[in-house]
Amino acid sequence: MKYDFTLTQEVEDFFKSTILGKDTITEIALEGEPGCGKTLATRYLADQLGVPTKYLRFVCTKETSFENFTTEKIIKKGDIVEQDSMFLKLIQEESVINVDEVYLAQPDVIAGLNSLLDFDRSITLPTGRVIKRHPKSVIVFSSNPKNYAGVKRQHGGFLDRLPTLLMGYLNAREEGKLIKKAYPTLEVDIVAKLVKFATFIRNGRTNRSLNTVCSTRGLLTMAQMMTNGASLELAVRSALKVPEEELKVVNELMMKALSATYIKNEATGEDELVLNDKLHKENTDLKDKIKASEEKAKQWQDKAQAIFAALQA
Repeated sequence: MKYDFTLTQEVEDFFKSTILGKDTITEIALEGEPGCGKTLATRYLADQLGVPTKYLRFVCTKETSFENFTTEKIIKKGDIVEQDSMFLKLIQEESVINVDEVYLAQPDVIAGLNSLLDFDRSITLPTGRVIKRHPKSVIVFSSNPKNYAGVKRQHGGFLDRLPTLLMGYLNAREEGKLIKKAYPTLEVDIVAKLVKFATFIRNGRTNRSLNTVCSTRGLLTMAQMMTNGASLELAVRSALKVPEEELKVVNELMMKALSATYIKNEATGEDELVLNDKLHKENTDLKDKIKASEEKAKQWQDKAQAIFAALQA
Protein backbone atom coordinates (compact mmCIF):
# COMPACT_ATOMS: atom_id res chain seq x y z
CA MET A 1 0.00 0.00 0.00
CA LYS A 2 1.33 3.42 -0.91
CA TYR A 3 0.66 6.46 1.26
CA ASP A 4 0.63 9.99 -0.14
CA PHE A 5 3.11 11.16 2.46
CA THR A 6 6.07 13.49 2.20
CA LEU A 7 9.00 13.08 4.59
CA THR A 8 11.00 16.07 5.63
CA GLN A 9 14.75 15.51 5.41
CA GLU A 10 14.97 15.56 9.20
CA VAL A 11 12.36 12.80 9.60
CA GLU A 12 13.99 10.73 6.86
CA ASP A 13 17.40 11.03 8.56
CA PHE A 14 15.89 10.15 11.94
CA PHE A 15 14.27 6.97 10.57
CA LYS A 16 17.45 5.93 8.76
CA SER A 17 19.44 6.26 11.97
CA THR A 18 16.91 4.39 14.14
CA ILE A 19 14.19 2.07 12.82
CA LEU A 20 15.62 1.72 9.31
CA GLY A 21 19.27 1.67 10.36
CA LYS A 22 21.66 -1.29 10.02
CA ASP A 23 21.86 -1.59 13.81
CA THR A 24 18.11 -1.17 14.32
CA ILE A 25 16.65 0.76 17.22
CA THR A 26 13.17 -0.72 17.63
CA GLU A 27 11.51 1.90 19.84
CA ILE A 28 11.30 5.63 19.19
CA ALA A 29 9.10 8.59 20.06
CA LEU A 30 7.57 11.25 17.81
CA GLU A 31 6.25 14.51 19.22
CA GLY A 32 4.54 17.20 17.21
CA GLU A 33 1.54 19.39 16.54
CA PRO A 34 -1.75 17.74 15.50
CA GLY A 35 -1.88 16.78 11.83
CA CYS A 36 1.85 17.14 11.15
CA GLY A 37 2.13 13.52 9.90
CA LYS A 38 3.03 11.43 12.96
CA THR A 39 0.53 8.66 12.20
CA LEU A 40 1.35 8.59 8.49
CA ALA A 41 5.02 8.38 9.41
CA THR A 42 4.37 5.19 11.39
CA ARG A 43 2.41 3.70 8.49
CA TYR A 44 5.28 4.62 6.22
CA LEU A 45 7.61 2.64 8.50
CA ALA A 46 5.33 -0.42 8.29
CA ASP A 47 5.49 -0.20 4.50
CA GLN A 48 9.27 0.19 4.48
CA LEU A 49 9.67 -2.81 6.79
CA GLY A 50 7.33 -4.93 4.67
CA VAL A 51 4.70 -5.45 7.36
CA PRO A 52 1.74 -3.23 6.35
CA THR A 53 -0.75 -5.87 7.52
CA LYS A 54 1.00 -6.13 10.90
CA TYR A 55 0.38 -2.52 11.81
CA LEU A 56 -1.57 -1.37 14.86
CA ARG A 57 -2.42 2.12 16.05
CA PHE A 58 -3.40 2.10 19.71
CA VAL A 59 -4.80 5.49 20.80
CA CYS A 60 -4.58 6.33 24.51
CA THR A 61 -6.97 8.51 26.48
CA LYS A 62 -6.78 9.78 30.05
CA GLU A 63 -8.76 6.66 31.08
CA THR A 64 -6.39 4.19 29.39
CA SER A 65 -4.77 1.74 31.81
CA PHE A 66 -2.22 -1.00 31.23
CA GLU A 67 -4.99 -3.62 31.26
CA ASN A 68 -6.33 -2.08 28.03
CA PHE A 69 -3.03 -2.98 26.34
CA THR A 70 -3.13 -6.63 27.34
CA THR A 71 -6.78 -7.68 27.46
CA GLU A 72 -9.90 -7.13 25.43
CA LYS A 73 -13.42 -8.22 26.28
CA ILE A 74 -15.66 -9.94 23.74
CA ILE A 75 -19.12 -11.49 23.85
CA LYS A 76 -19.02 -15.24 23.30
CA LYS A 77 -22.19 -17.32 23.45
CA GLY A 78 -23.90 -14.57 25.40
CA ASP A 79 -21.14 -14.23 27.97
CA ILE A 80 -18.44 -11.57 28.31
CA VAL A 81 -15.04 -13.22 28.15
CA GLU A 82 -11.49 -11.89 28.11
CA GLN A 83 -8.86 -12.62 25.48
CA ASP A 84 -5.41 -11.40 24.51
CA SER A 85 -5.48 -7.95 22.95
CA MET A 86 -4.20 -7.23 19.45
CA PHE A 87 -1.35 -5.31 21.05
CA LEU A 88 -0.30 -8.40 23.00
CA LYS A 89 -0.46 -10.54 19.87
CA LEU A 90 1.49 -8.17 17.64
CA ILE A 91 4.40 -7.54 20.01
CA GLN A 92 5.15 -11.25 19.61
CA GLU A 93 5.46 -10.85 15.82
CA GLU A 94 7.42 -8.74 13.35
CA SER A 95 5.21 -5.66 13.39
CA VAL A 96 4.89 -1.89 13.80
CA ILE A 97 2.80 -0.62 16.71
CA ASN A 98 1.97 3.06 17.09
CA VAL A 99 1.08 3.89 20.70
CA ASP A 100 -0.54 7.26 20.08
CA GLU A 101 -1.11 9.97 22.72
CA VAL A 102 0.79 7.82 25.22
CA TYR A 103 1.41 10.79 27.49
CA LEU A 104 -2.33 11.14 28.14
CA ALA A 105 -2.56 7.67 29.69
CA GLN A 106 -2.51 6.61 33.34
CA PRO A 107 0.91 6.21 35.06
CA ASP A 108 0.58 2.41 35.19
CA VAL A 109 0.74 2.33 31.38
CA ILE A 110 4.30 3.63 31.37
CA ALA A 111 5.27 1.30 34.21
CA GLY A 112 3.81 -1.69 32.33
CA LEU A 113 5.31 -0.85 28.95
CA ASN A 114 8.72 0.01 30.36
CA SER A 115 9.77 -3.63 30.66
CA LEU A 116 9.17 -4.13 26.92
CA LEU A 117 12.00 -1.68 26.26
CA ASP A 118 14.62 -3.05 28.63
CA PHE A 119 17.07 -5.93 28.22
CA ASP A 120 14.49 -8.69 28.81
CA ARG A 121 11.97 -7.14 26.34
CA SER A 122 9.04 -8.85 28.01
CA ILE A 123 6.06 -8.17 30.24
CA THR A 124 4.60 -10.26 33.02
CA LEU A 125 0.81 -10.39 33.22
CA PRO A 126 -1.06 -10.47 36.56
CA THR A 127 -1.56 -14.22 36.01
CA GLY A 128 2.22 -14.68 36.01
CA ARG A 129 2.34 -15.36 32.28
CA VAL A 130 5.40 -13.87 30.60
CA ILE A 131 5.07 -12.38 27.10
CA LYS A 132 8.33 -12.04 25.16
CA ARG A 133 8.62 -9.28 22.59
CA HIS A 134 9.66 -10.26 19.07
CA PRO A 135 13.13 -8.88 18.24
CA LYS A 136 11.71 -7.18 15.12
CA SER A 137 8.61 -5.69 16.68
CA VAL A 138 8.78 -1.89 16.40
CA ILE A 139 7.03 0.42 18.87
CA VAL A 140 6.58 4.10 18.01
CA PHE A 141 5.26 6.28 20.82
CA SER A 142 3.66 9.48 19.56
CA SER A 143 2.23 12.49 21.34
CA ASN A 144 1.39 16.14 21.12
CA PRO A 145 4.04 18.47 22.59
CA LYS A 146 4.48 18.31 26.36
CA ASN A 147 2.94 21.77 26.88
CA TYR A 148 -0.47 20.55 25.61
CA ALA A 149 -3.40 20.33 28.01
CA GLY A 150 -3.81 16.85 29.48
CA VAL A 151 -0.27 15.71 28.66
CA LYS A 152 1.17 14.16 31.81
CA ARG A 153 4.72 14.54 33.00
CA GLN A 154 6.64 11.33 32.26
CA HIS A 155 9.20 9.31 34.16
CA GLY A 156 12.72 10.26 33.08
CA GLY A 157 13.82 6.63 32.88
CA PHE A 158 11.12 5.87 30.31
CA LEU A 159 11.92 8.92 28.19
CA ASP A 160 15.62 8.15 28.37
CA ARG A 161 15.06 4.87 26.52
CA LEU A 162 13.50 6.57 23.52
CA PRO A 163 15.27 8.51 20.76
CA THR A 164 12.75 11.32 20.28
CA LEU A 165 12.07 13.58 17.29
CA LEU A 166 10.03 16.75 17.52
CA MET A 167 8.22 16.76 14.18
CA GLY A 168 7.16 19.97 12.49
CA TYR A 169 4.97 20.76 9.51
CA LEU A 170 6.35 20.66 6.00
CA ASN A 171 7.81 23.91 4.71
CA ALA A 172 5.56 26.04 2.51
CA ARG A 173 6.93 24.73 -0.79
CA GLU A 174 6.68 21.06 0.23
CA GLU A 175 3.22 21.51 1.69
CA GLY A 176 2.02 23.27 -1.46
CA LYS A 177 3.35 20.44 -3.62
CA LEU A 178 1.60 17.86 -1.43
CA ILE A 179 -1.75 19.65 -1.69
CA LYS A 180 -1.40 20.17 -5.44
CA LYS A 181 -0.51 16.49 -5.91
CA ALA A 182 -3.55 15.39 -3.92
CA TYR A 183 -5.92 17.88 -5.63
CA PRO A 184 -4.41 18.76 -9.03
CA THR A 185 -7.49 20.69 -10.23
CA LEU A 186 -6.95 23.42 -7.63
CA GLU A 187 -5.32 26.51 -9.08
CA VAL A 188 -1.74 27.14 -8.00
CA ASP A 189 -2.52 30.55 -6.50
CA ILE A 190 -5.33 29.08 -4.37
CA VAL A 191 -2.97 26.41 -3.04
CA ALA A 192 -0.40 29.10 -2.26
CA LYS A 193 -2.99 31.17 -0.41
CA LEU A 194 -4.03 28.14 1.64
CA VAL A 195 -0.42 27.59 2.69
CA LYS A 196 0.05 31.31 3.40
CA PHE A 197 -3.02 31.26 5.65
CA ALA A 198 -1.65 28.21 7.50
CA THR A 199 1.63 30.07 8.04
CA PHE A 200 -0.22 32.98 9.66
CA ILE A 201 -2.05 30.63 12.05
CA ARG A 202 1.10 28.68 12.97
CA ASN A 203 3.04 31.87 13.61
CA GLY A 204 0.26 32.87 15.97
CA ARG A 205 0.58 29.59 17.83
CA THR A 206 4.34 29.97 18.01
CA ASN A 207 4.11 33.40 19.65
CA ARG A 208 1.17 32.15 21.79
CA SER A 209 -1.28 34.72 20.43
CA LEU A 210 -3.53 31.96 18.95
CA ASN A 211 -4.71 28.52 20.02
CA THR A 212 -6.22 27.62 16.65
CA VAL A 213 -4.53 24.67 14.92
CA CYS A 214 -4.05 24.63 11.15
CA SER A 215 -2.45 21.30 10.27
CA THR A 216 -1.47 19.77 6.96
CA ARG A 217 -4.38 17.41 7.48
CA GLY A 218 -6.68 20.43 7.89
CA LEU A 219 -5.31 22.03 4.71
CA LEU A 220 -5.97 18.85 2.76
CA THR A 221 -9.56 18.85 4.04
CA MET A 222 -9.96 22.46 2.92
CA ALA A 223 -8.51 21.62 -0.49
CA GLN A 224 -10.89 18.69 -0.87
CA MET A 225 -13.90 20.87 -0.01
CA MET A 226 -12.79 23.54 -2.45
CA THR A 227 -12.36 20.90 -5.14
CA ASN A 228 -16.02 20.10 -4.50
CA GLY A 229 -16.97 23.74 -5.00
CA ALA A 230 -16.73 25.25 -1.49
CA SER A 231 -15.38 28.76 -1.01
CA LEU A 232 -12.22 29.24 1.01
CA GLU A 233 -14.27 30.92 3.72
CA LEU A 234 -16.59 27.89 4.06
CA ALA A 235 -13.67 25.44 3.90
CA VAL A 236 -11.81 27.28 6.67
CA ARG A 237 -14.86 27.50 8.94
CA SER A 238 -15.60 23.80 8.42
CA ALA A 239 -12.10 22.33 8.64
CA LEU A 240 -10.65 24.38 11.51
CA LYS A 241 -11.90 24.24 15.07
CA VAL A 242 -11.57 27.93 15.86
CA PRO A 243 -12.33 29.10 19.42
CA GLU A 244 -15.09 31.70 19.41
CA GLU A 245 -12.81 34.37 20.86
CA GLU A 246 -10.39 33.91 17.93
CA LEU A 247 -12.91 33.97 15.08
CA LYS A 248 -12.34 37.64 14.26
CA VAL A 249 -8.54 37.32 14.17
CA VAL A 250 -8.62 34.11 12.11
CA ASN A 251 -11.06 35.72 9.67
CA GLU A 252 -8.74 38.72 9.28
CA LEU A 253 -5.80 36.40 8.61
CA MET A 254 -7.85 34.51 6.03
CA MET A 255 -8.77 37.75 4.22
CA LYS A 256 -5.14 38.84 4.38
CA ALA A 257 -4.08 35.58 2.71
CA LEU A 258 -6.85 35.88 0.11
CA SER A 259 -5.68 39.37 -0.84
CA ALA A 260 -2.17 38.17 -1.61
CA THR A 261 -1.00 38.30 -5.20
CA TYR A 262 1.88 36.99 -7.30
CA ILE A 263 4.79 39.19 -8.35
CA LYS A 264 8.06 38.25 -10.00
CA ASN A 265 11.11 38.21 -7.78
CA GLU A 266 13.77 40.03 -9.79
CA ALA A 267 16.59 38.24 -7.95
CA THR A 268 15.33 34.67 -8.60
CA GLY A 269 13.11 35.23 -11.63
CA GLU A 270 10.36 33.18 -9.92
CA ASP A 271 6.81 34.20 -9.07
CA GLU A 272 6.26 34.75 -5.35
CA LEU A 273 3.08 35.26 -3.37
CA VAL A 274 3.21 38.73 -1.84
CA LEU A 275 0.68 40.27 0.50
CA ASN A 276 -1.27 43.16 -0.91
CA ASP A 277 -0.58 45.23 2.17
CA LYS A 278 3.08 45.22 1.14
CA LEU A 279 2.16 46.23 -2.40
CA HIS A 280 -0.16 48.87 -0.98
CA LYS A 281 2.69 50.30 1.07
CA GLU A 282 4.97 50.27 -1.99
CA ASN A 283 2.28 51.99 -4.06
CA THR A 284 1.61 54.52 -1.29
CA ASP A 285 5.32 55.30 -0.98
CA LEU A 286 5.54 55.74 -4.76
CA LYS A 287 2.48 58.01 -4.82
CA ASP A 288 3.95 60.07 -1.97
CA LYS A 289 7.20 60.43 -3.89
CA ILE A 290 5.35 61.48 -7.06
CA LYS A 291 3.25 63.98 -5.09
CA ALA A 292 6.33 65.43 -3.41
CA SER A 293 8.05 65.70 -6.79
CA GLU A 294 5.02 67.42 -8.32
CA GLU A 295 4.82 69.87 -5.40
CA LYS A 296 8.51 70.66 -5.73
CA ALA A 297 8.13 71.20 -9.48
CA LYS A 298 5.19 73.54 -8.85
CA GLN A 299 7.28 75.50 -6.34
CA TRP A 300 10.04 75.94 -8.92
CA GLN A 301 7.45 76.92 -11.51
CA ASP A 302 5.95 79.54 -9.17
CA LYS A 303 9.41 80.95 -8.46
CA ALA A 304 10.23 81.10 -12.17
CA GLN A 305 6.97 82.93 -12.89
CA ALA A 306 7.67 85.40 -10.08
CA ILE A 307 11.16 86.09 -11.42
CA PHE A 308 9.81 86.48 -14.95
CA ALA A 309 7.15 88.91 -13.72
CA ALA A 310 9.77 90.96 -11.86
CA LEU A 311 11.89 91.23 -14.97
CA GLN A 312 8.92 92.44 -16.98
CA ALA A 313 8.10 95.20 -14.45
